[in-house]
Amino acid sequence: MYCLNGDAYQHIAPMWFSRQPIEAVNDYTMRYYLTAIFPPFFKWTYSALTIWATPALAAKLVTVTLSLAFIGLSTASAFQLSGTAAACFSFFLATAGVVKNMFFMGGIQRGFGFFLTSLALYLVIQGRLAALAVVAVLAAGFYPAAAIFLLLTLGVLYLLPQGLRGELHSWGLKARLATLVSAGILASVVVIPLMLHGREYGERLSLEAQSEFAEWGVGGRYNQGDRGVPANLARKSFFTLIASLSAHRLDRSFTREIDTGSLDLARDIPPAIQPVLVLILTALLAGFTLVRSRWKLSPATARCSIFTLMVFVSFFLAKALFPILYIPSRYLALGIVCLVPVVFPAIWGTAINKLTRGSSVTTRSLIAAVFGSIVFTYLGWTSLQVKRFSSVAGHRALFSFIKSLPDNTVIASWPRSVANNITLFSGKPVLVFEEGHQIFHRDFLEEMRRRTRAIIAAYSATDAGPFIELNRKYNVSHFLLQRTYLREAPDYFAPFGEESKAARQALGDRPLFLSELIEKRAVFRAGDQVLLDIRDLE
Repeated sequence: MYCLNGDAYQHIAPMWFSRQPIEAVNDYTMRYYLTAIFPPFFKWTYSALTIWATPALAAKLVTVTLSLAFIGLSTASAFQLSGTAAACFSFFLATAGVVKNMFFMGGIQRGFGFFLTSLALYLVIQGRLAALAVVAVLAAGFYPAAAIFLLLTLGVLYLLPQGLRGELHSWGLKARLATLVSAGILASVVVIPLMLHGREYGERLSLEAQSEFAEWGVGGRYNQGDRGVPANLARKSFFTLIASLSAHRLDRSFTREIDTGSLDLARDIPPAIQPVLVLILTALLAGFTLVRSRWKLSPATARCSIFTLMVFVSFFLAKALFPILYIPSRYLALGIVCLVPVVFPAIWGTAINKLTRGSSVTTRSLIAAVFGSIVFTYLGWTSLQVKRFSSVAGHRALFSFIKSLPDNTVIASWPRSVANNITLFSGKPVLVFEEGHQIFHRDFLEEMRRRTRAIIAAYSATDAGPFIELNRKYNVSHFLLQRTYLREAPDYFAPFGEESKAARQALGDRPLFLSELIEKRAVFRAGDQVLLDIRDLE
């Protein structure tokens, strides 16, 4: 079972080639990721792990390690804020979130981002602000968006009054500014080469490109939030909070309504997430009660509050400067996912401590554990099903066969479905696959257009011409066919879905050349999949 995000198709597959000299990587997509997408520390980590493990296994090991660290850091942070009772409850909430988001933190860059942000929150609460500068630099090498957020937070924390600066209470302004500037310079040194390599693939595109490229518009490569469409802060925060607390996966129509603002909260909230709203309301009431009782904020709580505020500041800053600082909603996800298993337990832990004043630590911990287990069950975590790679189990024989082919093998396939898995589980290049079909740089986007249209031409071909072109132009040696597409035009994101249908309609009643190839060139058959050898076609 591989509980990883779909992004593992694009973020983990290139690690087959991470130890090769970049000029020796003959896969255009993999070379793009290795040079223009992957930060150095992220790539080096996998280069070390894949000396003895496959990329998929390495990703699983990274997932488990980061997840356990996230649980431990969240529990420790809650303990620092409100003691043992909060730590007990935090353990339930952090574990539940990790189990659900195992796929999301599955070895990709964002997984390191969540871990480093949770580590930063722990350091902020402890007042270890010098170590926070080190974490910000490390974040630049794993997930630059986290580094931007941490450097912004660091700048504000370094300007706090003496009593709130933790271990830096005795540092003068010059020493603090020198540390902050040094961290910024070091982070820039890590990130700038990545940005320069990106220029090798053309100009960086943004939302304005949708007038030129349908891939950037509605029905294109990404949904609204991932395209970086200016998102409403309240709606995005609300959805991220729900996603962090609820065990239930929300369907795309619900998330789309949140993005567009068409959701009617009084009418359209799914019953499955109504417990989350009760939980949020309970926390608000507990917090209000604590404030009314003249709850004094400790320095740790004050720093945690500033950390929370900077999540929203970074969102607005990224929104104003998009796409320079990356997708704005990513900052909300980083902050909220890390804050939820710390802030909620801290509020309830403090409330329990006040209600059980005079009781032993054991009694308080027992109450928190019972309360935590009730909430854990109430949110549906006990019946959770973790996301899996949907097309792995049924195609192991196919991946094994492709892996056994010569090193110079290049596979062409319809970019969706099983094509996403081929490189990850076989180490063989694929001409184009959906998860790796990026639209951020002009030259790369246009190359993906040419490749996708070459595949469309092959799927509607009446002679060997398009297959010969695939072999001569792109060194494609094998063509993976899904039999279903002999009967109907395959679909894809805009503009290629419509182009595929138009090409099939233009074919009329003429027979597909693929039918002839199946009889003469099939080298592997399994279920609906047929692998064709297209070398030396006449």
